[in-house]
Amino acid sequence: MTRLCVALVEKGTDTMLEAMRGLPREVDMVELRLDAMASCELERLLSGRDRPVIVSNRPERGGGLLRPAGARAARRAAPRGRAGRRVR
Repeated sequence: MTRLCVALVEKGTDTMLEAMRGLPREVDMVELRLDAMASCELERLLSGRDRPVIVSNRPERGGGLLRPAGARAARRAAPRGRAGRRVR
């Protein structure tokens, strides 16, 4: 079965939530591109979802908008998963 994932690139939490809500039902999954966001309330984004999400924070070398110094800071601030590992 084919699954459709749409990457969303928005500047803030409110616009990201609006974009998530505006997606058609045919979209199975959403990628939230945190590297493009000027500010992010991750808990709000995750509580507002109506389908599975992939949270990404792509560095420049991976086609993202995050510069290397920002990538290191983002790794240190990354939320931790159930097993205590950083969620990437």
